[in-house]
Amino acid sequence: MNLDEFKSRWNSSLSIDNKLGTQSKELDVLLLNTFERVNQLARTSKFWWILSAIGIGLVFTLLLITAILYMRSPEQLESLKNAISALVLLPTFVTAVGLLYYKQARIFDVHNCHTLSKALRQSIIRFRNWYWLSLIAFTILLSPVYYLLIAGVLFKFNYDLSTTYHIALSGILTMLTLFLNHLQYRRTYFHWIGQLKKNMEELAD
Repeated sequence: MNLDEFKSRWNSSLSIDNKLGTQSKELDVLLLNTFERVNQLARTSKFWWILSAIGIGLVFTLLLITAILYMRSPEQLESLKNAISALVLLPTFVTAVGLLYYKQARIFDVHNCHTLSKALRQSIIRFRNWYWLSLIAFTILLSPVYYLLIAGVLFKFNYDLSTTYHIALSGILTMLTLFLNHLQYRRTYFHWIGQLKKNMEELAD
C-alpha cells in the first residue's frame, strides 16, 4: 500500500462530517507518520516471522540428517533413546514459535481492509492479546528447553548437580529471557503503537 492509497482509504473510512477534505500540511504530516508507523509494525512483524520460518527449516533439516545418520548406524539407536525428549521438544518449540510469529505478522496486515481506521484500532487490540498469549506460550515452552540445554551442557562437562538445581536455573533463565523480551517490545512495538494511537486520535479530531 502506498501513501496516496493510504490517505484515500483513511479518508473514505471516516464519516461524512469528519472527511479530511483538502489536506493541509499538518494533516499530510500526520497521515505520513501514521502510514510509516503501520508499515514499520508490519515490516518488523514480517521479519520475525521469516526468521522463525528459517529456524524451523534448519531444525527439521538437522533432525532429518540426524535420522539418516542413525539409520546408517543401527548400533547407535540405544543412544538415540536418551535424546528422545530433545528430539520431540525442539521441533515442538520452534514450530510453536513459528506459529506465534506468523500470527503476529498478520496483525498489522490491513491492505485488504475497507474501513482502515477501524482495522487499525482492531489491530492494536489484537496485538495486545497476542502479546499476552506469547508470554504464556514462552513461559511454558522456554523452561523445558533451557532445562535440556543446561542438563546437557553440565552432563558433558561432568558436573553432577541435582534436578532441583537444573529446574531452578532454567526457571531463572526463562524469567530473564521474558524480561529482556518485554524491554525490547516496550522499546519497539509498544512505543510505535503509542505513536500510532496518538496520530489516529489527532486525525480523528
